[in-house]
Amino acid sequence: MKNAEDTAISGKACIPEAAWTQVHITAPDSLTLAETRDATPLEVTVVNDSAETLDPGSGEGIMLSFRLVGAEFATLRHECAQTRLSQRIPPGGQHTQEIAVAIPEQFADQVIAIRVGLVQKGKYWVERINDRMTFGLGVAAPFGLSVEWKDKDNFTGRFISTHSALTAIDVNPTFGWKASDNFGIGIGIIARFSDVELNNHRLTPNSPPIPGGLEFAKAKLEGGMDTGYGFNIGFLHKYNNSFHWGLQYRSRLTVDYEGELTLTQIPTGNPVLDGILGNVIPFNQKIGGNTSIEFPDIASLGLGFATSANSWLEFDINWNGWSTFDQIQVEVDSPALPDIELTQDWSDAWQYRVGFRFNSSARSQWRVGYIYDETPQPEYTVSPVLPDANRNDFTFGYGYMGDKFSVDLAVMYVKFDDRTVSESEVFYFGTYNQDAWLLGASFGF
Repeated sequence: MKNAEDTAISGKACIPEAAWTQVHITAPDSLTLAETRDATPLEVTVVNDSAETLDPGSGEGIMLSFRLVGAEFATLRHECAQTRLSQRIPPGGQHTQEIAVAIPEQFADQVIAIRVGLVQKGKYWVERINDRMTFGLGVAAPFGLSVEWKDKDNFTGRFISTHSALTAIDVNPTFGWKASDNFGIGIGIIARFSDVELNNHRLTPNSPPIPGGLEFAKAKLEGGMDTGYGFNIGFLHKYNNSFHWGLQYRSRLTVDYEGELTLTQIPTGNPVLDGILGNVIPFNQKIGGNTSIEFPDIASLGLGFATSANSWLEFDINWNGWSTFDQIQVEVDSPALPDIELTQDWSDAWQYRVGFRFNSSARSQWRVGYIYDETPQPEYTVSPVLPDANRNDFTFGYGYMGDKFSVDLAVMYVKFDDRTVSESEVFYFGTYNQDAWLLGASFGF
């Protein structure tokens, strides 16, 4: 569940969400629609007032696109062609290029305007409202986890967890206001779509005539895709062309999950006992359940420095309000089964990032970065459900933009500190040792 937002120090052509409120589009609001079935060239200017380089990238690169607007300014449903941004735009720079606009014959009598926007495929959309305001739409995965243990049937921690997973996807419409030539403000609404899963094995309780401590079932608890709402606000100040800084705050929000618990019986070796359990426990049925997770608020400070005409150094400090995550409590809709309670007692934590990028030529860019991530999890709640530790992340990336193709390569090494558990809420002790290599590659033509 740690913060998993994309950052500028990764190897992908991925622009942080806050930067999009400082990107401005200049293009005509309407076209002469005489030849509606022919492609009409439209000249578009992109002004980059953010602290980030707009990089065309490749598989998830930045595109210019358009929307067809009909009566009462409603968007007509049509899959519009997208044109890749033809060059990198550095902080403070701008670029003009033509895009081809073709209006299908069936919409010829309905279109009253063309609205041009800049889109990062699958992530963000930004569109000019007027000379001072822009609208952006972001889609991102800010939190996520998946812990799956090998040899589940013999894993010693299987009565705590064999598999746990959380998925969260944010849809984030944002309005940006350029208060002056060097100061911008953005504010948005966050709609978070999230689901959870927790699997483990179950032991019989000590409830005569049923003896306690016998493994009798596999449990699978799944939540549906449920929703919570929050907001974000931030600003960016361009002190000069060599120094930018900004602040961003994302509110805490709560997602209430409605899910289902399914139990699959495991033979205990005692047929009589198995029969008793089969009459008492609703095996192979979907049992209702519910839980809630309060996600943390996040405050970020970013500093950017131009170290030369071709390089940029960036520092980020992020505060994560994880003290909201004090327990996992699942209410089960069955008198035969107890509710689930897992103490977490997390604390607020800090994350520190530094990234450097260097344009070795007009076509090539090198990227390197480092992240130190404090764990919010106290030792006594570390368990197979969600083992965490302080971590050091090292990143390296390279991007190349050719005339008709582009490539981005990235590698990240994640090293967790060893975590020895000598006190435990669930009485599960040991040392957790984790590391990971993450590789990424994307190509565009």
